Amino acid sequence: LPEIEDPLSLAIMRLLASLYVPALSAKPELMWPVSLAHIDLCEQKGWTAVSAIGYVIYGMLLCIQENIPKGYWAGLLAIKLLERFHAKAISGQVSFIFSTQIQHWQEPLRNCLPPLLDALQIGLEVGDLTYGSFCVENYCFILFWAGENLDEVHKQQNLYTDLVVRKIKSE
Repeated sequence: LPEIEDPLSLAIMRLLASLYVPALSAKPELMWPVSLAHIDLCEQKGWTAVSAIGYVIYGMLLCIQENIPKGYWAGLLAIKLLERFHAKAISGQVSFIFSTQIQHWQEPLRNCLPPLLDALQIGLEVGDLTYGSFCVENYCFILFWAGENLDEVHKQQNLYTDLVVRKIKSE
């Protein structure tokens, strides 16, 4: 699909992408309608960087409903869109959702670790400390669930937590 150029469609796409966190917090049943509207707009008008958010959320929702192959495909498409549009600003969010909600259903759990560290690094670069922090937290959870030695999990947790805290204090 082509890249969206229509300003109205771009604005709607950004608006839809901004609705996921409030919907999840206030009224989770809105996640599906918002996601389907987002995907429908992508299918009709084309893609943009924030299309990656729509596809990763759609993939997550499909995985929750146990449609793992289709959810995984949507998540991979989201990652490809990040690459296509060089979307560093949203990379942490999309990589976090893919790694923690989708990827582990189709790949070994340890495969989820490098993308979380990459997303942390990008988050530190672009100032996305919210998703950077989420990445640190889940990196340590996954290390634990993947069977890593507890001393090593604790060491990694301290290392990456200190890194985020230093970044927060420097801003």
